[in-house]
Amino acid sequence: MRLELADLALATRADGSSSALAPRDAALLAWLALEGPTPRAQLAELLWPDIEPTAARNTLRQRLFHLKRRCGELVAGAAALRLADGVQHDLADAEGLLGELRFPDAPGLDAWLGTQRERRVDATRRALERQARALEDAGELAAALPVAQALLRLDRLSEAAHRHVMRLHYLRGDRAAALLAFDDCERTLKDEVGTRPSGDTLALLRTIEQALPHAWLKGQALPASALRPPQLVGRAAELAELAQAWAAGRLFVVTGQPGAGKSRLLDTLAETQPGVLVLRARPGDDKVPLATLDRLVHRLSERWPTLGAVPAYARFVTQMSGPREGQAPAVQSVAPMLAELLRAARLQGLVALVLDDLQFADDASVDSWQELLVWPALTDLRFGFGSRVDGDTAAARITSLSRRSDAQSVPLQPLSAAAVLNFVESLALPLIDVQAVAAALVRRIGGNPLHLLETIRHALEKHGQLRADALEAPARVTELLEQRLVALPSDGLLVVRIAAVAGDDFTPSWPPR
Repeated sequence: MRLELADLALATRADGSSSALAPRDAALLAWLALEGPTPRAQLAELLWPDIEPTAARNTLRQRLFHLKRRCGELVAGAAALRLADGVQHDLADAEGLLGELRFPDAPGLDAWLGTQRERRVDATRRALERQARALEDAGELAAALPVAQALLRLDRLSEAAHRHVMRLHYLRGDRAAALLAFDDCERTLKDEVGTRPSGDTLALLRTIEQALPHAWLKGQALPASALRPPQLVGRAAELAELAQAWAAGRLFVVTGQPGAGKSRLLDTLAETQPGVLVLRARPGDDKVPLATLDRLVHRLSERWPTLGAVPAYARFVTQMSGPREGQAPAVQSVAPMLAELLRAARLQGLVALVLDDLQFADDASVDSWQELLVWPALTDLRFGFGSRVDGDTAAARITSLSRRSDAQSVPLQPLSAAAVLNFVESLALPLIDVQAVAAALVRRIGGNPLHLLETIRHALEKHGQLRADALEAPARVTELLEQRLVALPSDGLLVVRIAAVAGDDFTPSWPPR
């Protein structure tokens, strides 16, 4: 038998079949794996501190019985328990311990988990620091960069880690990537602790700003600006609409085709307004009831850790992963718990809650979210949404929100020709003729920021530079366009065919020029 306890809690048998472990069972096995043989009474008190000792020991005995029946012989011993002979686990060198599992109703167990996780993070940090230092001293900057980025993921609030990433980008000659790394540092410090970067970080920024733009060569990794544009271009009007809705305390709904830039727009709002939490639904959420709201609850506790002590947090976590494990939660009881948790978060600094990629969210989460919009105790909390406009589910949800009297819609249109020129200029890439390239992009690709960026990347990878006569839509853009064409009505598809044949002689404006 092998226990997987670093992240997912699983027990894997010799034949390769696995069984998921309930949270309390996983915590018990992790304790025995790390602490060794432990008296039953101590374990019972650790796992169930709020009930009478005799009842706790009876509960422990029942859990062990069910665990053995479901997974096999994992625990041995009488007065003191230990892992059974031959049971292996993955905690010897693992960075994590039971993922993000917490036990607010068992403070001793929760504190032990926290201490163990801190020790593992510290050990990993020291190993990564040694590795990054050795690689940088040896001049292997390309190999040192992912190690430095791994260090930063361990501690997003470490300015030293942010500076290390900035410096490595700078030493490699990638000025755009170094500036993006500073933006990430500045935004993180502002959002998480409300401070500005230190003098050391600002001094490094001045050094980077004085450097020449990165001279990219074919065969190298793509410049960071081609992966994520450093500026939000061509959305001044939409930002003004968002600001207007914000000032009026109105619910806002940002919509657009895939790749139009709604997520970037919402992130920009969150960067300028303290206390905004942006949550994104994910593909697959629609198949798991309350999956989107479950992620929201954990994001809230990450942003404001003391929320873990709020009773509503413990009740929600228990409902999602406790006795009802493997069953759909009782949706009707979720809204009151969430309202209590959001009210507590509001007192700690939450100002607005934004749900992006609404089209991916599960129905139960959307229904609960709609209920929260009119919850009496949350009238001072702002709400916003972002959604693609393709698909019947997205259209129905957008229509439902837009019909509200307090809602303001912010649709994203394709970038204008002038905005595409600014977009291309902002990337600071090696170009022969910026205006010619921008004009060719508008003519052949349009104004969708994602399509533009994919085309630019494709040209760089294929030709090593951007030329107006060598721009073509890559396969990914073609696939996205084909998906939209299939959804067009017959007359709309006829117009597209006419445009394709007519080429430059076709114009959508009327009267014709």
